Amino acid sequence: MSESTLTPEACLKRIAQQDRAAFETLYNLISSKLLGVVLRIIPQRSLAEDVLHDTFLKIWRAAHQFDPGRASAMSWAATIARNAAIDHKRRRKEVDLPDDVLNFQMEKDAHSNQPRGDEATSLTLQHCLKELEETQRQCVVLAYCQGLSREELSEQLDAPVNTVKTWIRRGLLSLRECISQ
Repeated sequence: MSESTLTPEACLKRIAQQDRAAFETLYNLISSKLLGVVLRIIPQRSLAEDVLHDTFLKIWRAAHQFDPGRASAMSWAATIARNAAIDHKRRRKEVDLPDDVLNFQMEKDAHSNQPRGDEATSLTLQHCLKELEETQRQCVVLAYCQGLSREELSEQLDAPVNTVKTWIRRGLLSLRECISQ
């Protein structure tokens, strides 16, 4: 049977014997469907892709446990993906941002009752913050509006400090790009 005609069930049987080509074939056959399963639970694409990666690592390690008499390969893999997404969501503490963070108002000058600063800049910043991925927005806002340190963010988000630094950096780069447009 050629690589291109392998079924997911046949791929899993070969993966149980550490067949990397079968693993690649399985990935090509079912990864988009599994990503859809994960995205329903974790809508942020970058996080969903991380969970999908973890899912395939679990599939690689557990392929020997697959029993075609109990479930189809797709159902078995979808269960692994679903459980990985739920576990990820449980581990990651969702942080609610204060309501006023994305809807901040311009301060009025006490004498003229006119907005202080550049209102267009304020609106642009609000728009660009809304465009960031949720994790990046949380990190940027909590770090720069509420003054949390990277260590505090790491603890609150249950993520390594270096990951938090990366989220902040990417968020700031995205903000810079959005604002410059």
